[in-house]
This record gives sequence, structure tokens and C-alpha cells, in this order.
Amino acid sequence: IESKSGKKFICQRYIPNSCDYRVVVVNYETIQIVKRSRTILADHRNNIVLGATSEFIKPKDFEFCDCANKLAKYLKLGICGVDIIVDTKTNTPYIIEINSSPGLDINEPELLMKYVIDKIII
Repeated sequence: IESKSGKKFICQRYIPNSCDYRVVVVNYETIQIVKRSRTILADHRNNIVLGATSEFIKPKDFEFCDCANKLAKYLKLGICGVDIIVDTKTNTPYIIEINSSPGLDINEPELLMKYVIDKIII
């Protein structure tokens, strides 16, 4: 959409959700999922800096890891964060964004360290 002043905007449909998931992928393998749930219900963002709570989820308990791993491989991103939300009305998952340099709060750092050692140091 272009405004009268010439500024351009990208608009997207709002997807009702109660949280989002940051899937951290290292070397095309999910090492961590963080569920981020907003605490300010009047806001649509699930950002930790805005007060959202976070909860670590084990990859074996999350059904979208395979999709995130394949996206990382397709985009050739050795380390990335795949953000996913699930529509609360239809239960449809959506990929919101893929971050090539995600903010990392690593709960289990072993795979990340192995990737760094294998790819960068050796």
C-alpha cells in the first residue's frame, strides 16, 4: 500500500494467537523451542522485552521441528530462529519469520558449541 505522501507500507491479516514459538535450529537440527506468551492482552506482540513469559519446550514435544529444520536447510542457515504462531480459531500454524541471527537464550548449549567448534574453530 502506498500513502498519499509516497510512503509504502506492508499490511498483513491479523492471526489470532495466544503465544508464539521460537524454534532454534543449529546445523539443521532443532536444539530448543521457547514458547513466548504475552501478558498484556491488549497487545498482539509476544515479545519478552514487553513482558511476555517464556517457557522452554523439548523438541520431541513440538510437532513443527521438522518444518523448521527443513526451512533452515533450504535457506542454508546453520543457525537460525524460526518463529511460529498457531491461529487460535483454526489451529493453523504460520511461519512468521526466520531470523538468521536470533537472540539466543540457550537452555542446552551443547549442540550450539559443537556447531561453533566444527564450523568455525576447526
